[in-house]
Amino acid sequence: MLKFKSKRKSRFPKFSILVWLITLLAIILSSYYKERFNLNLIFAINPSQLNQSWEQLLRLISALFLHGSWQHWAGNMILYIIIALPLERKVGGFWFVLIYLIAGFAGNLYSVLQLSSSTHYIVKPDLIISH
Repeated sequence: MLKFKSKRKSRFPKFSILVWLITLLAIILSSYYKERFNLNLIFAINPSQLNQSWEQLLRLISALFLHGSWQHWAGNMILYIIIALPLERKVGGFWFVLIYLIAGFAGNLYSVLQLSSSTHYIVKPDLIISH
């Protein structure tokens, strides 16, 4: 019996793991170093302050890495690992990052449109942080 080698290389999902590590670092800084690193004030979305400036529009991306609590982070990361690792292996790192950022940007933009009158920072739908 002949055995054929696959020409497709097995890809290590480095970008999936990098995004996971960034979110882990963000939740650690947010949880244990609130006084020094108030990431929510810097990177979270405040719908009433969102305007056409680049800084504010970049928050639609930076908010992807923020979570309101350890439980929120853990719940998201379980699903993230299940979906992200195989997806990056299948489509490659560039396409994975592009899909992740576009989908996250669109989801955050939709949240802002739905909560446009809110004056609070949005970290997740059921956790709104007052400024």
